[in-house]
Amino acid sequence: MGLEAISSKKSKNNSDGKIEGNGANSSLLNSALHVGQSQLLETSHAYWSDPSTTQNDRKAYIDGLKASYQSLLDEFIASADACVDYTDYLDRVNKKWRWIVILGTGVVAIVNILAANFVTAGLDWALAANILSVTAAVAAAILAILANLENFIGAQRRAQGFRQARERFLDASREYEQLWNTYVNPFYPRAEACMNSIILIRMLVEKDRELRDRLVELTKTKGHET
Repeated sequence: MGLEAISSKKSKNNSDGKIEGNGANSSLLNSALHVGQSQLLETSHAYWSDPSTTQNDRKAYIDGLKASYQSLLDEFIASADACVDYTDYLDRVNKKWRWIVILGTGVVAIVNILAANFVTAGLDWALAANILSVTAAVAAAILAILANLENFIGAQRRAQGFRQARERFLDASREYEQLWNTYVNPFYPRAEACMNSIILIRMLVEKDRELRDRLVELTKTKGHET
């Protein structure tokens, strides 16, 4: 059974008072992971410098990490491209909503003017004036609903969030590509390249998590804000 299946499995109460709820399971899982990580052995500079570790061994190891490293960099570029698509879509949605609100405001104003004119025209136009007044009130209520929906969706704000996220993904891609060229390639295939590649892949994975968490924060709707 995988870790995801373990963490998602819910325990139930019983007469023996066994563990209940996800909180206890999560604590046990975290404890197990902590113990497991503390027992992991890492390679060292001495290991990669040892005569028993050949140059081909180091090359194969670095090339393997390079493939994973480059895959993450490619994901950054793909995410940046996706941010552009979402930005364009949300810009179109925002323009559509703005047009509806602007035109709706104008229609309500026109109906109110007509209703006022019919009221001053005398009793013969009283029914028409009442109908127009009710129509204007209904239109104003609909317009208020649409304005609130526009504010809730926040298309303009979210589009700006995707723009910022795109720049972050591109900056990270350039930065980490340069880090590899600076700290791995010059030492390839020496022990220093092995150690630096290990450090960089860890940094890149952490950066990936950071960027995606930030993307969620920048682009969520108001209904999901805490």
